Amino acid sequence: MNRSKYIQFAVTFLLVLGFAAPAMAKGAPKGDLNAPLGAVKWGDSRQDVVKKVKEQLLDAMRKDDKLKGNRVALQREHTRVLNQVDEFDASYEKLDAKSGYHVSVISEEFSRQNGESMMQIRDTVANRYYFFVDGGLYKMVVAYNQRYLRNVGFEPFVLQVARKYGKPIETEFVEEGDEDVLMEAIWSKGNTMLTVRNQKQFFGTFTMAFAERSTAKRLAAMREARGDDRESAGAITAQVKSLTTESSRVVDADIVDSIIGDSTINLNEGRPVDSQIARAEAEAAQKEQEAKQASRAKAKKTTKKKKKAKTKSNRDFSDIEASSGGGDDLIIY
Repeated sequence: MNRSKYIQFAVTFLLVLGFAAPAMAKGAPKGDLNAPLGAVKWGDSRQDVVKKVKEQLLDAMRKDDKLKGNRVALQREHTRVLNQVDEFDASYEKLDAKSGYHVSVISEEFSRQNGESMMQIRDTVANRYYFFVDGGLYKMVVAYNQRYLRNVGFEPFVLQVARKYGKPIETEFVEEGDEDVLMEAIWSKGNTMLTVRNQKQFFGTFTMAFAERSTAKRLAAMREARGDDRESAGAITAQVKSLTTESSRVVDADIVDSIIGDSTINLNEGRPVDSQIARAEAEAAQKEQEAKQASRAKAKKTTKKKKKAKTKSNRDFSDIEASSGGGDDLIIY
């Protein structure tokens, strides 16, 4: 990265931290990675998490100035909160072979072979996922709504996270053309770590994963030793490949059959051969695109290898290109 870009980012980053200092002095101490959990603690049981989240929501409702003095609105909001908590409690599920999250925005956050489980709750700007292992909470992942981040770049987003938690201890880039593109940033304090990931390409969002460090590292080591990511990525790659290698001997077969079985409807039947081939190719291209979008998480490591992933420790952000606009008013957890 050239010298002008370095100077531009250095000035921007110093200004961000400079303007943030007075605000942070009034609130929680800089770098308090446990703050987003509120009263929830690592190791809490599922029942404890539900109870504490319920109290947080009810407390926020009581402090809402818009509801003060309006008993009808307050009662309506109280009912909504209780329904939300019931849905949160009911969302509990085991993350085993039957779970459907292995090709989702949170697919990199768990392994189906660790005996993990998860609950989720939605707020105004994001979905929060609470992960449990051995009966205790060890991770909370925030996946922002796509619309909320529609015009926000990942670098400005990371600057906003740095405003709240300080400089990351590690950043990861991939090479795209002549540029280094930031894909991940990591913070750590005490026994809590925060990993912020750029998932805009496939899922249109960014994620913030707060985790109890020792447990997260232990589970990650187990996952790596088993080769979970390699096996999953290979399976997905095979699935995508199968969509684009249909033999000319079966061009009159519905491409959907290769995925879900005989659909009993063949829209190609009776068409000229050229028309059948064109339709099969169009359907294959469409299915390939859908599969790519759905398999972002498991294919990410393979993508990084192709693009020469770099891990850069103890960085000062000097080679992140400063971006103007976007991110200044974001809600950062």
